[in-house]
Amino acid sequence: MATDTGNIVQNFYNKTPFPDYELDRFNSKEDLRISAYQFARILDRSIPEDVSIIDVGTGTGQLSAFLSLRRKCVYGIDFSDGSLDKARKLKQKLQLDSWHLKKVDILDIKQIEDVGMKFDYVLCLGVLHHTGNAYLGFKNMLNLLNERGNIAIGLYNRSGRILLNIRKFLARTIFKNNDKVKDYFIRM
Repeated sequence: MATDTGNIVQNFYNKTPFPDYELDRFNSKEDLRISAYQFARILDRSIPEDVSIIDVGTGTGQLSAFLSLRRKCVYGIDFSDGSLDKARKLKQKLQLDSWHLKKVDILDIKQIEDVGMKFDYVLCLGVLHHTGNAYLGFKNMLNLLNERGNIAIGLYNRSGRILLNIRKFLARTIFKNNDKVKDYFIRM
């Protein structure tokens, strides 16, 4: 990435793929379907089946993999080799032929153009604030969007982190010796 922030984030996700999961957890497409988070299920129901989707900052790809179960063209792009390696293993294991993965830095317009197509839905959830230049990342992503397409952006913010901070506090204090509860908080 072109920024110091981006380099730090990229190095972190290369070492610590996110969101992390045990590949053994998914032995079938049904396992992927069953384990989908509520947000992913709502998104899946909200997006028509006959559209193209790109998940910008797909990480290890759980969301884009899940969305590819009912669609013919889903892309997941990310700048982290570590996260994409895990996504590629999942793609191969479950034979998700409609799911395409590509290494792309959203701050590099040439890499965005090299994706080679425009999409009906561009999803960028929890990514732009990690780039060091959210404006440029957003501007570049617009080049991936069809003229009448839809874009969904998710950014972390202070009020949106309140529940997370409460869970972290509870895990560190009241439930510090209860691994089962701490694991539940992490999965939330």
